[in-house]
Amino acid sequence: TSRAACHAYVREFLRVLRPGGRTVFGLPTRIGDTAGVASRPYDVETAAGPVTIEMISLPSEEVIAEVRAAGGVVDHVLHLTDGSLVDHGGYICSRPGS
Repeated sequence: TSRAACHAYVREFLRVLRPGGRTVFGLPTRIGDTAGVASRPYDVETAAGPVTIEMISLPSEEVIAEVRAAGGVVDHVLHLTDGSLVDHGGYICSRPGS
């Protein structure tokens, strides 16, 4: 599923981070009017014709759990909420080691 791909993305991001390294990334944490909406398709016109893209969200708790399961440390989480239909989480993470 697309959510599984998002979880795999977070794990891979930490896997390739060198020991002692630090990374910053962001993911949508909410889409729509309620936190229960995990994805939403959007129709977009391109030069090649119309395509449908899907925006996926992961709650911060799931992202943090995935980082920890991959051996990483969440150093800071920034929650970005501006009243629009999409909230974002910014994550500063590190991988222990020298």
